[in-house]
Amino acid sequence: MIQPLVLLLLFVSLLSLDQQVFEAIGPHPFIGPRAFQPPGLDQINSVSGMSADSPSQPDGDHEVSRPIFETLSLVGLGGFLGSIVGSLCIELVRHLLANRREAAIGRRNAKQIVRSHVDPILKSSEELVSRLNLEIVQDFTALKWPPKSDGEFGACSAIDDYSFVYCLIEFWARLEQLRLDSMYVDLADDEVGAKLLGFVKALESREIRLVDRHVQRYFADFVMRRTDDDHLRIISISEFIASVQSVDQAISVLQAITPPDDRRANKKWRQRVIQYGVVVHMLMRELDPHQSATRPHSVHINKMTLKTRRSIKYRVIGRYLPDLRDPISYHGLPEKE
Repeated sequence: MIQPLVLLLLFVSLLSLDQQVFEAIGPHPFIGPRAFQPPGLDQINSVSGMSADSPSQPDGDHEVSRPIFETLSLVGLGGFLGSIVGSLCIELVRHLLANRREAAIGRRNAKQIVRSHVDPILKSSEELVSRLNLEIVQDFTALKWPPKSDGEFGACSAIDDYSFVYCLIEFWARLEQLRLDSMYVDLADDEVGAKLLGFVKALESREIRLVDRHVQRYFADFVMRRTDDDHLRIISISEFIASVQSVDQAISVLQAITPPDDRRANKKWRQRVIQYGVVVHMLMRELDPHQSATRPHSVHINKMTLKTRRSIKYRVIGRYLPDLRDPISYHGLPEKE
């Protein structure tokens, strides 16, 4: 398909160049309407340098042709220039095809990576939203850290406390897996990948994240294990509890994502966690609008302060997620306050 196009370009360039050459050199003995007519005596004398006794000037419609070697030189120059133009056309077509091939490969790789990660991310985000909604309804009063096995429900209470931390870290581990697998791929080449990158950027921003990025990646590495076939897997909650209990200082390190003891700091922490959960909820709705892989969940706007609602409207949605569908359902504020 491409070779005939290149040949056509080369042929057109040669014709245009030859036409320019012929217009420049004028008629000659071998081309034109007088190509095969024998030259007159005056022409022979002018070419050979001989002079006649009574030289006659050529009539108006008869022109003296240039020397044959000059004509051939100009024709050869036209062919040489035509070959250069043809080579440039070929290289240009090759360059364009290479760029299109690389772009197609990039889109295919991005699509494969996104499709392999979007479902686990959706499932972990639903687990986190469900767990956060449970704590939000109870105003985080049932959440204790470090976990304690005493009380009415004994060890089950400790498992509930561990599960909140586990759901949060599992979600971070899914994002870390995506980051590692897409290290050399531009996920923005895929439509779903571009949306996912927008949410990751929002969740890791200074205004929205719960901990610094390096701390978040530390927690993600804590629950990831490499299998024999060189794949990453996330440990179960039972393995997580055993790891936390066996690793020194693990309880104190995880204190960074648990409610602080100070009442004022606790209130600020709760609002920040609610805002983070709303962004995870947005991710779940946008990537699964038909709820084929997730279940519907409520957004507890009544548990937000006015400051948090405005932060969601102007900072989260206005700055990071402007193309969000139905934004009012996440903050409940009118479009113009």
